[in-house]
Amino acid sequence: MNEPTTPGYAPRHDLASGTPGQHSTGQPLRASEWLIIAVGVLCTLAFVYGLRFKPGLTERGLVALGLLAVAGLVVWQRRRLGRLSVKAVILWLALLLPLAALVGPSAALPHLRQLFAFRMLVALLVFLAATWALATRGAFHSYAGRFFTLLGLWLGWLALTTVWAPDKGAALRYLATFALMLILVLAVASAGGSRTRLKVLTLILGFGYLLTVSVTLLEMFFGVRLATSSLLNAPENKQWSVTSFFYNPNNLATFLAMCWPFFFIVFFVTRRRWLWALGIAAMGLSVLALVHTGSRSSLLTIGLETVVALIYYARHGRGSRRAGIALGLAIIAGLAYLALNTTATGMLGQLRVNSLVQQTQEGQGSGATRMDLLRDGLTVGMQWGFAGVGPGNAEGLVKSGPNPVGIGNLHDWWLEVLVDGGLVAFALYVTFYLGLLVALVRIARHTTDALHRYLAVGTFLALVGYILGCLGPSSAISFAPMWILFGLALALVVRANRSARERAQ
Repeated sequence: MNEPTTPGYAPRHDLASGTPGQHSTGQPLRASEWLIIAVGVLCTLAFVYGLRFKPGLTERGLVALGLLAVAGLVVWQRRRLGRLSVKAVILWLALLLPLAALVGPSAALPHLRQLFAFRMLVALLVFLAATWALATRGAFHSYAGRFFTLLGLWLGWLALTTVWAPDKGAALRYLATFALMLILVLAVASAGGSRTRLKVLTLILGFGYLLTVSVTLLEMFFGVRLATSSLLNAPENKQWSVTSFFYNPNNLATFLAMCWPFFFIVFFVTRRRWLWALGIAAMGLSVLALVHTGSRSSLLTIGLETVVALIYYARHGRGSRRAGIALGLAIIAGLAYLALNTTATGMLGQLRVNSLVQQTQEGQGSGATRMDLLRDGLTVGMQWGFAGVGPGNAEGLVKSGPNPVGIGNLHDWWLEVLVDGGLVAFALYVTFYLGLLVALVRIARHTTDALHRYLAVGTFLALVGYILGCLGPSSAISFAPMWILFGLALALVVRANRSARERAQ
């Protein structure tokens, strides 16, 4: 690929080391750092054990451990903390928000389920940001104003539709969730302010994936279920399924499908064998977990992402295209086997894609239910002239229709956007979505920074896959990974635009 002549992008960086023109040699860990790691591992094991067998004791212990950790951090880093500005604290705290959102209600005390880490961190960030803005009359420059304007118009239009929404309570709850997710988008996008924060965000998101699959493995091999899982008291024939931090298996599968491109494309961006090994290990864990979710939409999503990645990198690959293409073809063959397997029941039987067609024709099962929801959703939308039935009102109207299927959630994010917000909201969302795809391709083609290129292509592929993947969750309004993905795309746009402005000055 030809190097760009467009100014405004950072000098070339090595993906693994993150430093210009040289490789990191690494420094041995000090004894104190090894001690911190050991204590962290022991505390994690003790917490998991207590959560499973002694929840009451674990609750009190967790509070004490949290207070001790905060006090220790303040004492250990008191000099650095004293030099930090409020704005810097806000920006660095914002990097923790996606991890807290991913863990969700699982990071709550057993008797205070509504007060979990994500909500408390949002409240703290809003308070600090408001205090800083009032005290300094300062403002954060977005460097991606068009995209934030589209999101703001979307929120504003939904607020307007509450005027004629039948259920005002549902509308206000939906708007509150929407506003909460927009704060998450802003927090993730703020990482684009510097390459260091963007790199830290990448590491945090990678840790989030590792944490998610770790809980999944605990479910598979030890039967450990979090209190937020819908499978907590599942029947015997569903015990093989997994949810991790999410409420149901489909949400977990959609998250895994979003992460897939970032592991697969390492073969096209580097020749480092240890990164290849990490990519294969991550993909193996994803497939293992995906099989235990029974999600057909995520199976198709991963297939779409892999095919598009092969098409893109057939021309623009910089690592080992031969190894990447060979692996991609093997992955597609394996996915095809899972999608077309002949098992009638059980874990593999849930992945049979051709059974959806059969169910639709016979008027039963998941295939027929989804077609009925599509029909009922469009019918409700037409009755309101596609002006929007109001945020959160599609579910109630579908359930109270002439031929209800017993399920209110539309299980189709595109349809939910159209029915709740009408053609105006749908047009805003499609413009936002397509704009991100175009922007990410431009960044990938023109940036000279390997990290930016890797993240841009991975995010682009994840968004392409999510065109199908959004059919998995029952409703995506509170599905944090979707909003984190939007925030990551915006962070890359912010970084590219900010670099261009800095070079132009």
